[in-house]
Amino acid sequence: MKIDKKLLNWQKKHWDNNFLKKPSMFGNSPSEAALMALKFFKSSQINNIIEIGAGQGRDTFFFAENNIKITALDYSKIGIIPECF
Repeated sequence: MKIDKKLLNWQKKHWDNNFLKKPSMFGNSPSEAALMALKFFKSSQINNIIEIGAGQGRDTFFFAENNIKITALDYSKIGIIPECF
């Protein structure tokens, strides 16, 4: 499978621009999907996940606070909260 670098570069620019314009666009509360996923993870005894497209980390922090070990990835360095490092 060949990776479309043009598409990946477009994605990065898209998210960089969005995070620059509105840094808190998604808010601080966990998403509805994260709330549902946590229930599934707990009932299935899953305690280690990878989050792709973590952005500002609202779901990342939610999972970590609920004892889920999480590795978070994102296209945009701008979207990642600097105090995480």
